[in-house]
Amino acid sequence: MEAFLLSSMIWVPFALAALLWLPFFSRKLAWALSLGGSLWILVLALWLMLPGHTDIQSAYLPWFSLELGSVGKIQFDYFLIADGLSKPMLLLSGISLSVASIASYKVQQQAKGYFSLFLILAGSIAGSFLAADFLLFFLFFEFMLLPMYFLVGIWGGLRRTYAAIKFFLYTLVGSLFILVVLVAMYGQMVHLPATAEAAGLSQSQVWEALRKDELPKESLIYGVHLVNPELGLQAWSAYQAGGILDPGAEREWKGRSYRQWAFLLLLLGFLIKLPAVPLHTWLPDAHVEASTPISVILAAVLLKLGGYGLFRLIVPAFPEATLHYTWLLAFLGVLSIWFGALNALAQQDLKKLVAYSSVSHMGFVL
Repeated sequence: MEAFLLSSMIWVPFALAALLWLPFFSRKLAWALSLGGSLWILVLALWLMLPGHTDIQSAYLPWFSLELGSVGKIQFDYFLIADGLSKPMLLLSGISLSVASIASYKVQQQAKGYFSLFLILAGSIAGSFLAADFLLFFLFFEFMLLPMYFLVGIWGGLRRTYAAIKFFLYTLVGSLFILVVLVAMYGQMVHLPATAEAAGLSQSQVWEALRKDELPKESLIYGVHLVNPELGLQAWSAYQAGGILDPGAEREWKGRSYRQWAFLLLLLGFLIKLPAVPLHTWLPDAHVEASTPISVILAAVLLKLGGYGLFRLIVPAFPEATLHYTWLLAFLGVLSIWFGALNALAQQDLKKLVAYSSVSHMGFVL
């Protein structure tokens, strides 16, 4: 039941987005569907926060696999999880989406298209916070770009096209850095549930065998789960069977280990989303030109995905690199706090003020 409800936070908004294109749906009915999809996420997020529930709820289903010959194979899973990190973000998303949906009541221009994209955006946001498989997270993380691009570019202000293209290009470039690390990790990290099932062992036993190098390479199944309830939330950082992401590997390039380069690429991708100074310049334009409900979602939810990525992926996967670059994180965080705050003080446009104050606030997260 819990698995079904977790999935419904993603797929109910998607289904409603398709449903409202039926010919008998009026503008008001389309708005009601968008509000219903947002409230569905809010109600389930509140339900997940109730004290009677376990700390972690999950939904797991093998998705598809790729054979790699004698090397083994790669397994991709539909794996969702609601834990102490994602539950508050889901609640924040539900509140913000509901408020933005109510504020969208007076949208007249191409209303069906607007509310359809709004629901797709809502489902993608829920999927990003629930995804526990790296590929699944990346797909939802990327899929958000499309509805947001059109919501800014069609229903925005006078400079909406410029703002939408700038937002799209910045975040797309950041995603490319994340994609490079994703490909590297899928070739290096062992998929514990699938390998354990194939070997007839528990996940803990497979983990111990990996650490002692007692499993033949051809028997390994690769994959990247961001969390693992059986071994603890941070254990996924130790799921390596050697290679370029192995903490014990001595390989370097340009004076830095491969793990440090992977950390820096991921960091750059999420700093653009955060956004941190000096990678923030897309935000004021997008924030000012977007309609007010979309500005609400942009500031309240989308920026938080950058911080969520830092805590969900970077710190547990690369703890030693995080410590090594503490000075960089601190410098960029303080720079963002001061730069954003001073620019906010200088603004006479309310939406620009909110945009720069968001840069400052996210500096504290960094």
